[in-house]
Amino acid sequence: MTHQQFISEIAQRLNTDSSEVAESLSKIANAITEKLAEGTRVSVQNFGVFEIQKKPEHISVNKQTGERYLVPPTLVVAFSPGSESATSPAIVDASNESFVTSLFSIVAEWVENEKSVEIDDLGAFYLHEKAIHFTPADSLKEAVNKPFAHFESVLLDEEVVFEGVEIEEVGEVEEIIEVDEVKEPEITVEEIEAASTEIPVLEADSYREVFRSDKTVAAKPDKRAKIPPILIPILGGVAIALASLFFFVQRQPRKQPIIIAEKQPVIEYIREEIVPIEKHELERNEPEVVVLSGGKTLRILAEEKFGNREFWVYIYLKNKSKIKNPNVVSAGTELIIPDVSEYDINATNPQSITIAKALGDDELKRF
Repeated sequence: MTHQQFISEIAQRLNTDSSEVAESLSKIANAITEKLAEGTRVSVQNFGVFEIQKKPEHISVNKQTGERYLVPPTLVVAFSPGSESATSPAIVDASNESFVTSLFSIVAEWVENEKSVEIDDLGAFYLHEKAIHFTPADSLKEAVNKPFAHFESVLLDEEVVFEGVEIEEVGEVEEIIEVDEVKEPEITVEEIEAASTEIPVLEADSYREVFRSDKTVAAKPDKRAKIPPILIPILGGVAIALASLFFFVQRQPRKQPIIIAEKQPVIEYIREEIVPIEKHELERNEPEVVVLSGGKTLRILAEEKFGNREFWVYIYLKNKSKIKNPNVVSAGTELIIPDVSEYDINATNPQSITIAKALGDDELKRF
């Protein structure tokens, strides 16, 4: 049942104009939202209870990419069906008590008949496992999570570990199709020996016959060239002459090489004139002061000055005497922007961002 169908059904049963029903229904939804945003438990007689449950910060792991994110805490709207003894005054103030009783009795009746009921700015009621369940509207989620509106998830490095923080896996992993392992055929030693071919051994003459060219005549190894007897005395004389010449050269005294010393270059020493440097006192840079304009928050200012919103905590610590609540900083407040050297401020370093976020969470717990 849609919101408009629900209004028509109530107007018909209570014999009331649809515009009046829509106005009363809007007031009731706003009253429940305001009380839940304040953290107040809201009960409806003979129907159930709306309350806030805090989901602490956790590490979200993407199954497909393996990336890890530190997710900030969130507030969840929970509904518990039951027979409450009284309706919260906030709902009664938004409309008369009889209208509220009739309204939620119709919701229970329709849900028990397995028909969901949607109410704008509040949520949807439906039947699950024979009990009434409730899914809050987006506007209700945003209202109760307003304190964490500026918080963002932070990508973590692999070496960053938080003890006691719950890990939640998200994303679907694609189905892995198992393929039977392909096994190579096993070959035994006997098969290798049987498959191997013997390389024929060539004789010396066959070797020369294979690699010589067609124009080359095979040499006859059995016939050797002989030296004529008349050349033997001549060759002996030449050998004696060469030996005598060799010993004569070896006995000649070696002359020492003449070393011509190179002319050494003349180095002229030039006396440098020392000019005294005047000492000046270093001027200290004045800290940057900004005036917070309307619509800006500490997180937005930190992103402008430092490149990441998580560094808002350092602006708060620098101006702690001027800021009562970091969630609400009045426009026109003069704020001193801390120097990056005062704290570990580095937007390119995920570790620096993680430390700033953890420090900011600790500060927000006090408010």
